[in-house]
Amino acid sequence: QLDIPARADVADAAADVAPAPTDGQKEAGNYRKGHTSVQGVPVTIETVKGSLRKGKNREGTEWQVEMPAHYGYIKRTEGADGDHVDVYVGDNPSAENVYVVDQINHDDQTFDEHKSLLGFPSQEAAIQAYQAAFSDGKGPARMGGVTTMSVQKFKAWLKKPGARKAPLAWKKPEPAPAAEPAQPPAQTQAIDNKPEDSAQTPPAQPAAQPETQAEEPE
Repeated sequence: QLDIPARADVADAAADVAPAPTDGQKEAGNYRKGHTSVQGVPVTIETVKGSLRKGKNREGTEWQVEMPAHYGYIKRTEGADGDHVDVYVGDNPSAENVYVVDQINHDDQTFDEHKSLLGFPSQEAAIQAYQAAFSDGKGPARMGGVTTMSVQKFKAWLKKPGARKAPLAWKKPEPAPAAEPAQPPAQTQAIDNKPEDSAQTPPAQPAAQPETQAEEPE
């Protein structure tokens, strides 16, 4: 069931966001943002659902994407990158669970930071929104793991010192073992016709899948 007052609060905050800040304003962060509270979690909205979010990747290539949900950060928090913990706010701010994505760098498989998703009715809906927020189609490759937790557990995790420096569910996959070199043929003689040995190759390792867990333990 949707909480109409809570939705109105988020909508009012979104309406306060400057519609077209300049690149300089975005770089400095001195443009008008929206501020609200989602079940006691203090949220600042920087980019409104349906608007364009722009930036540059690590190679300097510009990108832009139409945001599938409101996007911003959680006040008075610090994430793995030294900035605030990033947050997506869905259409049902009273949803009982929070979904936290362990975002990884898809090119070198290293942990990047967490992305939290509030106000989504299910993990599937949260994942869909997260993946849609990337213009290069590599959202799935950036999603190392997803943790589902209650709002209260989420608040505790935000306050726990050092908890945002490491992934919640994702573990860097171990490299696949190298195939053993082929063995040379056994020596044979006409008198006993010893068969040649055949080289055995270890079976290929299955591809690593994003890890999920129901709740971060205290």
